[in-house]
Amino acid sequence: MIFGREMTTQFGHSNFIGLADFAEFRVGMPPVTDINKMFDQARGTGALISINHPAIPTDENCIGCG
Repeated sequence: MIFGREMTTQFGHSNFIGLADFAEFRVGMPPVTDINKMFDQARGTGALISINHPAIPTDENCIGCG
């Protein structure tokens, strides 16, 4: 078992593997002013970031995936 969080945003979603605590995922809300700040927050905990299906286009099946 490995702790992790799936972060779903309007800009796509990713997994933060190894993150056990809450991480702010609401992009545009302090301190996560953009998606890179969300990734920086995860990196700061030592989490591994995995982008979920980055090749799928943004459409009704996955908002923000493209």
